Amino acid sequence: MKSNIQKKIQEGVYFHQNGNLNKAEKLYRSVLKTNPNNADANHNLGVLCVSKNKTREALNLFNLALTANPKIEQFWVSYIDILIRDKRIDKANQLVHQAETAGIKFERAHLQKLAFELHQSGKYEDAIVIHNKLIKIYPKIPDIYNNLGISLEKSEKLEEAKECFRRSISLNSNFTIAHYNLANLYKVSGKLKKAEETFRKVISLDPNFHQAYNNLGSTLKDLGKLEESKNVLTQALKIKKDYPEACYNLGATFYELCYFEKAEFHIRNAINLKPNFIQAINTLGLILIKFRRFEEAELSFKKAIEIDPNNLSIKNNLSVVLKDSGKLNEARLLLDDLIILNPAMPELHNNLGLVFHELEKFDDAKICFRNAIKLNTNFISAYNNLGITLRKLKDFKSSELNFRKVIELEPNFFESYNNLANLLILFGRLEEAAQNYKEALTINPKYYDAALNLASTLHNLNENDEAINILENIKKIKEKDIGFRAGVSLSISAFLRGNFVNCKNILKASLYDIESLSNNSKNEQIYHQYLSKILKWHDTKTQKKLKNTDNKFLYVIGDSHSLASHLLYIKYLDEEFTCDAKLIMGCKQWHLGNKQNNQYKRKFELIFNDIPKSSYVLLSIGEIDCRIDGGIMHYIKKINSSDANKVIKKTISDYFDYVSLKNREYNHKIIIQGVPCPNLDLSLYTKDDIKKLIEVISLFNKELLKQTKEKQFKFLDLHKLTNKGNGFSNRIWHLEDIHLSPSAMQEAWKNYI
Repeated sequence: MKSNIQKKIQEGVYFHQNGNLNKAEKLYRSVLKTNPNNADANHNLGVLCVSKNKTREALNLFNLALTANPKIEQFWVSYIDILIRDKRIDKANQLVHQAETAGIKFERAHLQKLAFELHQSGKYEDAIVIHNKLIKIYPKIPDIYNNLGISLEKSEKLEEAKECFRRSISLNSNFTIAHYNLANLYKVSGKLKKAEETFRKVISLDPNFHQAYNNLGSTLKDLGKLEESKNVLTQALKIKKDYPEACYNLGATFYELCYFEKAEFHIRNAINLKPNFIQAINTLGLILIKFRRFEEAELSFKKAIEIDPNNLSIKNNLSVVLKDSGKLNEARLLLDDLIILNPAMPELHNNLGLVFHELEKFDDAKICFRNAIKLNTNFISAYNNLGITLRKLKDFKSSELNFRKVIELEPNFFESYNNLANLLILFGRLEEAAQNYKEALTINPKYYDAALNLASTLHNLNENDEAINILENIKKIKEKDIGFRAGVSLSISAFLRGNFVNCKNILKASLYDIESLSNNSKNEQIYHQYLSKILKWHDTKTQKKLKNTDNKFLYVIGDSHSLASHLLYIKYLDEEFTCDAKLIMGCKQWHLGNKQNNQYKRKFELIFNDIPKSSYVLLSIGEIDCRIDGGIMHYIKKINSSDANKVIKKTISDYFDYVSLKNREYNHKIIIQGVPCPNLDLSLYTKDDIKKLIEVISLFNKELLKQTKEKQFKFLDLHKLTNKGNGFSNRIWHLEDIHLSPSAMQEAWKNYI
């Protein structure tokens, strides 16, 4: 009987091996019919069932085979294999332990397969146990150490993982994947220089290892080696074109380089290749903010939140775009909710502070920024934002300390050098300011706002050649109207040098795309229109040159109104003069009269010092003090006072005291230019505001004339020249809403001095 059973099993094996499964199955089952506990028949039929995907029956048959004869290694292997295939990893792991207890010694391949499956199913600790068993049996096989390192890394045992990768490399110095895994661990643990070195080793071993190029590029970006990062990531994409992670990292690198168009291109490629690539979708939102495409950015962040509804960082970014697009209350409500969910996240407090800042609730903003700093004492942006807010609150000393704290923590944070310089400007510390703008530009040569600020500061220091050189270098930059703003500044310089042809050419060239101009260049747009009209006047009006004006100048010091007088020929006190404008852009009487040192005083004093002593000087300052949306009007509304007279008297008195004090040394012959009547579009303002403005300008001129006589200055009465009779402009002498024409100045010198 026994030999007959054995014969049937052997025949079954023969048919089984030759692919005749039905005959093999028939033979195995005939054995089991008479001998149901036959280990070989149960095992072989189980293997056959596996090939027919009859998993449940196979499991039962392997169990019967093992029960009948637990000494056969293959029975264990087959049973464990089918458990792994059925994703019953814990049961498979249990069987391995039972087998070892029973004295079974598994082959390396079987244990490695189990360890792999345990790892893949997230059973990292169990995988580590199997790997360690393998190492005891095979202590000099490098891939076992490598695999153990991978499982240790997943278990967050990073130092042990590193040691395993190093051991693997010591056994095989050309083991590329172990070098790669070690490099990734260095990157994760912040050892970026070691990561860079190790990724480069990987590439030297395998020049087509695209993942190594990608991770090296990402490491270089984190190290600030942006150009190298760009080149390495470009190489990764040459090796593998459809590689979303490399597209993303290249886009992120271009973002850091401020090449936002290229950044958007590569980030969109990453998303096209991997539609739910949440990091890329989030970064796209950040790029779109740079382009001020707020609606698109908002949609991008919302898409990312759909993918990961619990991602606070992305919700925080959504609050940023809501703030930037003017949806301040939405942003505030979102941030309030997020802070309730995670009060320990400093970025949320920082962004809420930014929202309060935009709402001009500066005390609330200050509290938020300080809360952010309490949670993270090295939070650079929060210190920077606090500095900006404290400046708004006129706590200038604390503001300066915060900007300097940023620079202490991060010497390459270029925005803070610019912010510190802007603060120093307020106190007339122009040389220090210029140095800080230069520091910002050394760190980021494409920080064009700092370049414009530096050029303006150099102009105020009379270092005009250096300022012009800076402006020439950026006059073609379209971003944030930079080129237009630089062009207008250059045109003003050319105008003041008397080069009207060059001025006209620069103005024309700077208007390459007028439709794209934004509020960033609002002031320059006014200057562009104003200068263009002055130049047109000079083109159409022929001045009769007076006989003796070549060496006789009357210096016109002041705000933009001074430009209308530039290079006019005038007659005064029977003497003939050429007017020479000395521009102090944006200067108010209040700036010169208050006790604080500032850039306007520095510029004024430089001009007073540079012109010859005992010169004739027209001071064209005061109109900005009287504007409807600023100066005295703004102040009396702020203090809720209807009596402007007191404010006007003090403003003019302080201004005249300053001028008189500075003039003691120079003995200039001072003429005070009055403020013209307003020429505004009446439909844009309330009747009450227009009435109050007319009253303020009338009172201002009366007080100006009164104190002029007291100081024994002279008075050029532009208010009388332009008065329709009701305090509003007669619309004869204005070039536009604010400024008078050169003809107006000629008429004033003839009949209103």
